[in-house]
Amino acid sequence: MRARSRCAAVLGRVLFKLLEATQKSWRRLDGHNQLPKLVLRVTFNDGIEVIAKPTDRQPTTAAA
Repeated sequence: MRARSRCAAVLGRVLFKLLEATQKSWRRLDGHNQLPKLVLRVTFNDGIEVIAKPTDRQPTTAAA
């Protein structure tokens, strides 16, 4: 067995074991159902969706 392929095999086993150990501590994201809103660039503040107030209102004036 060549040294390079042996090194790659050892490295592959080490990386596999590292990923296996890390996976045990992973958890599901809180609010994973909000991900589509993030893609649409919805703004959140402390986990609450910020709803922009419309600023295009025209002041109503009485016709003379």
